Amino acid sequence: MEQAQALQPSKSKSGWILLLIGWAFFFTPLPIVTTFIGGIFILIAMLIALMQMQRKEGGLGLLLIAIFGSPVMWLVGLFVAVSMFGK
Repeated sequence: MEQAQALQPSKSKSGWILLLIGWAFFFTPLPIVTTFIGGIFILIAMLIALMQMQRKEGGLGLLLIAIFGSPVMWLVGLFVAVSMFGK
């Protein structure tokens, strides 16, 4: 029984992975479509962080980085896309 629980990925890891996937979508060169898709991944990561906070398993760092880091990553991705297509 304990081995089965050890093999399951933690909610924390899945939240961080979803956040990184969302940020990766921000760096693809289709700004409108990928902003929507990346936003969905980041929203799910925020929901996972809120569920962790409710169960007192942490999640505050994931939530704060998702809220304050995602707009920064979106702007960086937008500047990269503009510089690629601006020439």
